[in-house]
Amino acid sequence: MPVIFDLKHQVPSDDKVGALFSSEIGNIVRTSTPVCHLGWKKVSTDDKGKMRDSLTVLFEVNLSHPKILEYVDKKMAKLYSQFKWRLHEHYKTCGTPEAGRSNLPHPSLWNGRPMNHWYWLCDKVYTAEDFLELSNQNADNRKKQKYHHKGGAKPFIQHAMKAHKVNETAVHSLVVILVILTVEHCYL
Repeated sequence: MPVIFDLKHQVPSDDKVGALFSSEIGNIVRTSTPVCHLGWKKVSTDDKGKMRDSLTVLFEVNLSHPKILEYVDKKMAKLYSQFKWRLHEHYKTCGTPEAGRSNLPHPSLWNGRPMNHWYWLCDKVYTAEDFLELSNQNADNRKKQKYHHKGGAKPFIQHAMKAHKVNETAVHSLVVILVILTVEHCYL
């Protein structure tokens, strides 16, 4: 399936193809990315390259173009962060560090990763003092937000472009109506 990019706005041109493309990026990140990294920047270049290359199984996309590569990398980084957040949410539901360590996430989330990766997250990340401070600070900051993004997986720019097209159509319809009314008025 070809993915055509609007390079000016750095998003896929077709909303439906863009949604499928984003969804596949999410699937790849959730199933392929090693979790034993503190963030996306720590994931090796080789691992990132393999994940990008696996996109070409289902999609025809020019991953050598810098803007497309930037889009894919930003999307992967965001989805990696969201995936790690979901793992942390599971850990928090366990109540204690011991219970969290002994309860692997659901197989659909954990996806057969080695158990020692879960232990690494529990021991090196979720119980680390600096992680706990940052996590609490971020939770406080989210509580202060007036508005929450509810646009789904579609980038904001695609929502804006769609609204612009709708407005153009509405303006065009209004002009047609005015022309018809003007013509009718001339013949009265």
